[in-house]
Amino acid sequence: MMKTKLLMLCLMALPKLVFACDSAEIRQQLRQIESEVLLKNAPTFQHAWDAGTIKLDWRDLQTQQDHCVANMLLTLPEADLQEANTFLEQNPAKRILSAAQGYAVPDPATQQVDFIYRLNEGKVQQDNQHNFPLRQLHSNIEYTYQLLAQTRIAVTPTQLNQVAWPETLKANEVKQCLANGKMSQTACECRVAQLEKRISPQQKNLIEFIKQHPYSVATGSMDSYVSLSKQVDESCSQ
Repeated sequence: MMKTKLLMLCLMALPKLVFACDSAEIRQQLRQIESEVLLKNAPTFQHAWDAGTIKLDWRDLQTQQDHCVANMLLTLPEADLQEANTFLEQNPAKRILSAAQGYAVPDPATQQVDFIYRLNEGKVQQDNQHNFPLRQLHSNIEYTYQLLAQTRIAVTPTQLNQVAWPETLKANEVKQCLANGKMSQTACECRVAQLEKRISPQQKNLIEFIKQHPYSVATGSMDSYVSLSKQVDESCSQ
């Protein structure tokens, strides 16, 4: 009789333990923790995130021994992955080098990995230091969106911009121009107006990002922008 009661108590407690790892608040905390990591990637990731083409979801939140595990589903835009793969197909040496370094474009578009966490007074604390599949996914996403940032800053000879620059972007560009000490206020304003005709705010955002990464600059990805920038400076200085 005592054993039966004990068994019933254990069975009654089991759903509560499972449920303890899953609630709307816990799912929100998981999303916040993971999105903070993901949004540290190149602005190309942020652009897709803001456009709503990246989906982050959680399933099967369960208790396992002394911790919780959730199945994380991250869906990336097929167009982004195809663009990255097309570039690598056209540059096989880069694909071979990247593979040797352990990087690859995620495949398929929807990735599923376990996300390990613990609960401390209702607060989620991730525990993924040794979670290789999650760390590998993070590395591949960083690689892919860094690659896309490099390819998307290319300025074609005929491209035109249809999106007005925010005033803050214009003011910052004028400020940087004046800081160089080579052009007047009028010339710097001319420079901004000419660049705005050719480059979208998103592309300018990527250009500023790549400037901060010497390795990316060394690949030659900035060459077309540098050429345009020089032409604009010469035109506005006359």
